Amino acid sequence: MKKVSFSIKCRKRHGWACSWRPGLFPWIESVEKYLHLCKASIDRLEHLDLGFRISCFESLRRAGLKNPAAPAAGSPLRSDKLQGIFDRKDFLSNFYIRSLTPQQAAGNALGHELGPNGARCCGSGGRPMLFRKEREVGKLLVKHLNTVEECITTGIRTIQEYLSGNIKDAKELAKQVDAIETRADLIRYEIRDKLYAGAYLPRLREDIYRLIEGVDEVANATEACCDFFLNQRPDVPEAVKAEFSNAVRESLGIVEPLKEAFMCFFEKDCENETARRHVKEVGVKESDVDHIEWDLTKKIFTLDGIDFGRKIHLKLCLNAVTAVADQAKYAADHLDLVILKSTV
Repeated sequence: MKKVSFSIKCRKRHGWACSWRPGLFPWIESVEKYLHLCKASIDRLEHLDLGFRISCFESLRRAGLKNPAAPAAGSPLRSDKLQGIFDRKDFLSNFYIRSLTPQQAAGNALGHELGPNGARCCGSGGRPMLFRKEREVGKLLVKHLNTVEECITTGIRTIQEYLSGNIKDAKELAKQVDAIETRADLIRYEIRDKLYAGAYLPRLREDIYRLIEGVDEVANATEACCDFFLNQRPDVPEAVKAEFSNAVRESLGIVEPLKEAFMCFFEKDCENETARRHVKEVGVKESDVDHIEWDLTKKIFTLDGIDFGRKIHLKLCLNAVTAVADQAKYAADHLDLVILKSTV
């Protein structure tokens, strides 16, 4: 097999080191064998940091696998273009490589040779084992999304009870909203700590944390909306109560497509176009909320029998309601940018 020499930035335990090449690990005689081991160990080639690969095979070497098997002669090979989700200088670009098909990789016995207590990058039976910190961040992200959704659904109930005149029940629900939002903040802090303790590459951490912050701002806007109603006690006329109730359902209900977009990208491993379609649904719903806001604003300021100051107060109340949809749109827009980065 033809030997190939190239240089990359590779991620080491204590920082960045450059210029990996065949010969650095003598037991890897060629790029083909190196990539064969990659596929057998983690069963995934696309969107993979080469630094992780090197760390993985350092673990294999320490585990005592001195002479891993090369691809079988005559095995069907295919060409793949290695694409990364980071800046091109950190990844191989426009470099075509040869690797085994996923079916061949799945049938490889590398994991069985290592056994259940083999290298860090492999689990028993050859199944891939994700980085612990990244896996923990993923679980916390899902937990944060669920908490934000709970906060918003409780917020909808709070305002509906207020508009129905059940102030006592609304106050109790508003306290729950505050408590749930505080829980979401604590989860966000935990995600931040794990990110900057080493989860993911440095270039990804800021994007991930900004996404979490964006979702958390939706919960903050919900809490502020409930506080507006319960602290300032706007006197909503019967003539516009139905419209206010509809605005609350539509604006705070935007959490459903927002959560689906985030779950699709982070948890369900959807195609990028599928995730972007959910992002567009958030934008469409936010536009619907804008139309509702425009119509209700016009109706408020054309009402007879109430003074101008009360109309301004109702408009501020409406702004607090629609701010939830605006924050959700900002979070979805940032997610869309991250999705685009992952396809570069």
